[in-house]
Amino acid sequence: MVAGICPECEVSCVGEASVRCTRCHNDFHAACVGAAADQIRWTCAPCAVNAARCASCQVYQPVEETIKCAAPGCARVLCTKCKPSNEDWTCGAHACGACGRVLDDRDGDAVRCVRCPRGFCRGCRPASAAPVSTNAFRCVAHVREVRAPFDVGMIRRRRRGLRGAAVVVDDFAGGDEFAGAEFSSDDEAPGDSARADLAASRQSGFSEEGAVAVAPPAAARLP
Repeated sequence: MVAGICPECEVSCVGEASVRCTRCHNDFHAACVGAAADQIRWTCAPCAVNAARCASCQVYQPVEETIKCAAPGCARVLCTKCKPSNEDWTCGAHACGACGRVLDDRDGDAVRCVRCPRGFCRGCRPASAAPVSTNAFRCVAHVREVRAPFDVGMIRRRRRGLRGAAVVVDDFAGGDEFAGAEFSSDDEAPGDSARADLAASRQSGFSEEGAVAVAPPAAARLP
């Protein structure tokens, strides 16, 4: 969610082959999403099915179950579990978490976490923060944190009102996961590499409820 930082690998893509999503306006390494760097109109896989990652728990949710930051141009969202009681919410990336000064990207003094909605003046950035680029860092709490991958099957199950177990059930085997998704042009449809990555992520053993990896169930042993 920081300008010039690829949301997939959380590394700067400035000066590298990259593509920009026409919906969330995030920049991605072309290699990270299996897209051609010269694509003019392209949509990332979550936006293609109207999903967004919660800025707090880091789990992808259907956009209709999220609340968006009230700051103009900010794409950060919170899910229904993490959102505050009031409907108006402005994330912490727009004011320094130390001195409270409003952050303005035009003066080049704002630095933000690549994962959570925290921002600081350059001089107020905590010493424990790991630098990622000139305008981004990673909070120490996220250094070893593993985020749950995007799972389009889970998004669709949530839309159907299902709340299954954490183990992902592949109910799209043999079919196209993006069947029925609407794209404004053929260029926006996720490529074959993106589709393959999503299929692999469903078998990764991640918990649906959080950003912590869980081990796959052990095979039963015969007596």
